Parts: sequence; structure tokens; C-alpha cells
Amino acid sequence: MGFYVSKENRQIRLRISYQAYETILQDIAEFQNIPEKEQISSFLNKILNNFWQEAESTVYAKKQKIHDQYLEWLKGLENAQKAAEQLTEKEIQDRFKKVKERYSQPQRAKGQNLKLIMTKPTMEMLKNSEEQNLYDNISDYSAALIQEYTTLSREERERIFFKDLFKTINLCIKHKHQAEIEINDSYLVKPYKIATNGFLPYYYVVGYARRKNKLTAPWKLMSFRLQRIRSTTEKEDDEYKFTKEQETELKELFKTLAKIAYLSEKEEKIVVRLTQRGYNDYQKKILSSRPTCIDKKKLSDLEHPFVYELTFSCSSMQAYQYFIRFGMEVKVISPEQLRKGFKNLHENAVKYYK
Repeated sequence: MGFYVSKENRQIRLRISYQAYETILQDIAEFQNIPEKEQISSFLNKILNNFWQEAESTVYAKKQKIHDQYLEWLKGLENAQKAAEQLTEKEIQDRFKKVKERYSQPQRAKGQNLKLIMTKPTMEMLKNSEEQNLYDNISDYSAALIQEYTTLSREERERIFFKDLFKTINLCIKHKHQAEIEINDSYLVKPYKIATNGFLPYYYVVGYARRKNKLTAPWKLMSFRLQRIRSTTEKEDDEYKFTKEQETELKELFKTLAKIAYLSEKEEKIVVRLTQRGYNDYQKKILSSRPTCIDKKKLSDLEHPFVYELTFSCSSMQAYQYFIRFGMEVKVISPEQLRKGFKNLHENAVKYYK
């Protein structure tokens, strides 16, 4: 028997730390696109349902597994059953004590109050929960789950929020079934992997795809950012396999992860010049979305303050988004369209200070 939840008692209040609240707002802005008034409850319900089984805060549900493990270790000893029960109870209490220390609701003056309107799946989860054996009420347990969620890395939180999408795509990969992915348009996809694009912690579905309404078009290497996917379906009747050329292209792609985000863009020859500070930033500091250099040339003193000329093979979009952070430490040489883009940006910025 779990927590008592009635239809009239769907609304609860819980309190989380201000830091946890900021993380929740950040994830809401990135992960979901629904009316503002519904955002917090919708988000929290999804996290509670997707996270409770694997959470450290879900303690009592693990009791049987812990007991069976102790019983296996003590097999053959006298009073093994009783000893296993005692050790299990002690471990449950120790785990719960640690959870309370780490994730309990903060004092009123040190936390943010939230209103949660529970959905039917959340109510069913709580009704069937065994955590009422440890937690005083629903708010305490829910707050612990949310607090724990916000301590995880950005990648882990995205994986939890998009749990159903991960499951569907991974089943497609396992069964070699095409996936139908809807963004602004519908695509048929031969998924290869769900991966992040290097130092930027955004997940993408990577594979070969074509529009659903253009079935005669060639398959193209593409990536779909998880936050932009509206729905995905496993096409159980449509199997696929990669050609040798496609497998080779995929393996080459994953040698330069930054390219994952720019597969829809055409690659071209990009040439830039960097100051010594700019070159140091390229080498050691500004790493997210960094394009791979294919040629480097040392410049003469006549080119001061620029000391290196670097050549890349990447999309103009990747080069723009990467080098825009370098300010005066970079000068774009080619292509001309990209050079004009940087020139116009800086000229327009100067106008603000005249």
C-alpha cells in the first residue's frame, strides 16, 4: 500500500532549494515547449514518472533486492534468513538517512515553494509506491526526487526527461527498424546512435534520413536534436541496414563530434587568421563546437597582430558560431559570405557606441 491520494487531493505543495529551482527553470526552457502556466507541473510530473525507479531517493522499493543479495552472500550460514533481514533493515535506514541529508526539503526561508498538480500517472505511481514506509508524506518524497534530479549532470537530466524517446530510438537501433521522426516535417530515419556533439551537452539522433513525402529521394546523413523532436515511432515493418559506404561515413563523423550539430549544412573551405591569444583559445580554452584544423601556416611579422592562418573543412554555420566568440582575436579570410557576415556584425556593433 502506497501514499493515500484522492482525486480531490491532486494538488500538493513542495519546497526545493533556490539552486534546484533555477535548474528546473533552465531545463523547462530547454526541454519543453508548452503554455507557461502549465510548465512547472507538467515538467515535474514527467520527471517524477521518468526518474523514480532509478533514483537514490526511492529507497524502500529496493528492499527486496538488497535482502536477496544479503541472503546470497550468507547462503549456508545458520540463521541466514534472520541475519539478512537485520542487515537489510539497517541498510535501508542508512540509505534513507543519507537521502534525507542530501535531498530533504529545505527550511521555508531557504527554499522555493512549488505547486504540483499531479497527473493520473503520478497519482498511480504514488499510490503503488512503498516509500510511504519511510517518508512522512507525498511532498517529502516528491521533493527528494526533484532535488536529486537537479544534482545530476545536464546530459543525465536530458536523458531522464526524454526517457521515452531514448527507449523508442534504442529499440529501433536494436531491431534495425526505421523510425518516423516528426519535427516541422516528418522524416523516415535509419538511426545509428543517440550522441552528444562533443563539449556541448545536447543529444542528437544521428543516422540516415529522408522526408516521408519524398520516398524516392536518396538517404542523407542527418542529425535531429532531441529538444526539437515532437514525436517518434518505431516502424516495425520497415527494416534497414547500412551500406559499407554509409558505415564508413558514420565512423568518420564520430571522429569529429562537433560536426553532429551541422549535418544539414554544406561543408566548405574556411580560412581564418588568429592572434597568439586567439590561437591559444582555439587550442586550450574554447572547445565546444570546435572545428578540426586541416592546415596551419605561420604568418610573417607583416601580418601583426595575427600569427597563424588556419584552414578548416566545415560548414559556415559551425565556423560562425564557433569563431564569433573570439572577438578581435580572429579575422575571417574566406569564404567571402562568411567574411561579410563577421564584418557586418562588428560594423553594426560599433554604431551602438557612436
